[in-house]
Amino acid sequence: MHDKRALTDHRFGGFSLLLAGAMFLAKSVLESIAGDPPSTGQEIQVWRSSHELTLVWVDETFFAATVLLVPAVIALYRGLRGPDRPWVDFGCGVFAAVIPVNFVLLIVHGRLVFPVFGIALEDPALAALVVSLYAGGTHAVSLLLAGAAVMLGLAMRRTVFGPGAGVVGFIAGAANADSDASGCWLLNRTTPPLPPREADSRNRNNTSTNKSAAQIKVVQSMESRHHAPMA
Repeated sequence: MHDKRALTDHRFGGFSLLLAGAMFLAKSVLESIAGDPPSTGQEIQVWRSSHELTLVWVDETFFAATVLLVPAVIALYRGLRGPDRPWVDFGCGVFAAVIPVNFVLLIVHGRLVFPVFGIALEDPALAALVVSLYAGGTHAVSLLLAGAAVMLGLAMRRTVFGPGAGVVGFIAGAANADSDASGCWLLNRTTPPLPPREADSRNRNNTSTNKSAAQIKVVQSMESRHHAPMA
């Protein structure tokens, strides 16, 4: 009876893991359809309006995938004999830690497309803040999941999955980290335009600096003429 229940739990957890993977894949496809967000608040508002339906489905698939991770992680931990294997503890612990982070990211991403009490995200600066928080959070989550995939793949080498599971886990983790790093802000950072007041202030400072340099050159020229020996 106990073995039958354990088998049912494992099947449910495995099915949940497959569905979660499919949902994350669908989320990635939808995000590629929407494209990368622009770098300024006004452009983000236009991008959000033109891809509103796609962003709604990104949020929905992200929610479903995160919920399905809960039974999947439990079944994975039990199936790989987590209490006796530290690598399984590490990998499943990272997966479990990612779940609440994903729910926070869901709340942040939802502010782009779902008004709360009729309060829409109309301020361009706030829209840029929401997008940057979501992008930074998903980047951190992707790196954590990449490490967890490598650890769990290595832990599955001596199970019924065989040594090939370690290779698959390492490839999956490395591919996830590489694809996320390709879109990292450190590799694709751009210098944002200065606000009008700050730009005007900087222009005035540059102008005054240039004038001061020109005045110094004139004074030096006059002094050199004054001290020049008479013919």
